[in-house]
Amino acid sequence: MNKRELLDRVAGKTGMKKGQIKTALEAALEVARAELEAGNDVGLAPLGRIRIRKTGEGDTARTHYRLVLTGADKPKRPGRKAKAAEEAG
Repeated sequence: MNKRELLDRVAGKTGMKKGQIKTALEAALEVARAELEAGNDVGLAPLGRIRIRKTGEGDTARTHYRLVLTGADKPKRPGRKAKAAEEAG
């Protein structure tokens, strides 16, 4: 989904004008970007949390953004008890 498709869908769900939605969305994304650049996580419930991590130094420095999904649609990872039971078979 690109930005235009997102605007169209939000307009369809809310009845708001696309220009209003675009202004709000762009402002929200600017704020989120500023927080990420400051090294802070950004929570976007119910979607998840965007985390930023920096690795390396100087010429080898890299910035990694990671979206951590939350909620009912999040794929479940087996916990320690499930793994132990599976191994015990």
